[in-house]
Amino acid sequence: MVRQVTGALESSRFSWGVRLKNLFDSIDELNQSKIFSNVERELLIKKLTQTRNYYTHGDSKDKYPKLITDISEMYETTLLLREVLRYYIYQELRMKYEYIGF
Repeated sequence: MVRQVTGALESSRFSWGVRLKNLFDSIDELNQSKIFSNVERELLIKKLTQTRNYYTHGDSKDKYPKLITDISEMYETTLLLREVLRYYIYQELRMKYEYIGF
């Protein structure tokens, strides 16, 4: 499990979007359906990628039409990503993960 996650995050030959997709796809199907129940994952990946690129490179906002700027969307996205992180922490500790919502 650690190698799978580490490989998905550290590989320099994959774009940020591909790394996120690999990370999200590595979650078992039952928990994927719970964590991402109200979210289109491909759109989320585009939004996260464009938002990351905007804040990392400081380009014009016009270059990133999917940039997350709404404070409510930022908050909900943060909660979702916290849940993904919690899932992987439980996996790493070999604990049973139970989705409790956010």
